Amino acid sequence: MYEASSWGWKDRDKREEMYEDRAWHLIARNEERLPVAFVHFRFDIELDEEVLYWYI
Repeated sequence: MYEASSWGWKDRDKREEMYEDRAWHLIARNEERLPVAFVHFRFDIELDEEVLYWYI
């Protein structure tokens, strides 16, 4: 979807988003404690409104 969009995919920008201070990560693990899925999310204020960005 990013590659087809007008703004495209930017590795550097996405990497920075993953490590910014407001970023949270939820990691699902199986019975052997191996990671099997994750979600990246962050809370923010945009146009004076509280928002939650959820990336799967």
